[in-house]
Amino acid sequence: MEIVPNSSLDLIFGWAGQTLAGWERDVEIALELASPHISTYQLTIEPGTAFAKAEGRGKTRAVGSELSADMYEVSSAALEAAGYAHYEVSNFAKGSVARSQHNLAYWRGWDYVGAGPGAHGRITTGEGRLATVMPLRPGEYAENPEPEVERMSAADVVSERVMMGLRTDEGVAADEVGGWPDLSDLSEWVTVREGRAVATRAGRRVLNTVSTEILMRLEEGRSN
Repeated sequence: MEIVPNSSLDLIFGWAGQTLAGWERDVEIALELASPHISTYQLTIEPGTAFAKAEGRGKTRAVGSELSADMYEVSSAALEAAGYAHYEVSNFAKGSVARSQHNLAYWRGWDYVGAGPGAHGRITTGEGRLATVMPLRPGEYAENPEPEVERMSAADVVSERVMMGLRTDEGVAADEVGGWPDLSDLSEWVTVREGRAVATRAGRRVLNTVSTEILMRLEEGRSN
């Protein structure tokens, strides 16, 4: 009897001291384990974290951007060659059933309820889309588990949809953003087919920049 029908492995690349050869071996081991879902996450140094403070003291915690990009390409190529669909920037799956149904809700812009300390949620009502966030500290949450609620502007909804949706191989439909502007000059990084904008392989490497450019054009279109 199959006790666990699905499983996932998380791998992190880009940490100081890691080599390309070492990362290749990590991916090989992951493939040998034959998990139907594999996530490869780049180490990102966020402001205010212990890692960021260490970097400020000269203690490097991450490799350079070029080596990190090489690691991304190596793992993507290896996983795709092994039959994994690169369905999201950092995620690979063998078959649609293995895809992360939980995370797809975020990437597709569905509604979800945030429960627990610091949890965020998105709820669509007759008055628009609402962003919710629960109290951060466990004690505060236990005493009053009521979220802060903010009504998202139309621009905020579109921005979140583009930033999240372009992460996936499904992309974002034109009717979700009020129509696409001319993106022909960005064809190396994003393509539009049958009304859906999808990031290319090259575009995924610079997705934040590409998404920001698209959002600027959408805003200009609304202003004109």
